[in-house]
Amino acid sequence: MTRDAKRTYIILKVAAWGIIVGHYFDFYTNIMPGTVGEHGGFGPIEFGMILIFACGFAWSLFSQLTKANLIPKNHPMLEETLHHDI
Repeated sequence: MTRDAKRTYIILKVAAWGIIVGHYFDFYTNIMPGTVGEHGGFGPIEFGMILIFACGFAWSLFSQLTKANLIPKNHPMLEETLHHDI
């Protein structure tokens, strides 16, 4: 990706979600035909597993972020970084 595309958050979000969804479908198409054969499909169980994983990931992420201090204490360059604009 170009530098300008990485600085545009909309493009970066679309690219990130595209990679995540594509990675899931890549694993799905590699594993499912060998395990279930011709009876495979994409149904409610697969959607449920995605939902369970996404909810568990979000819960873990947000619970860890609430415990962490996102602004460093006593950092010598903190005042400069707060007023820095690209």
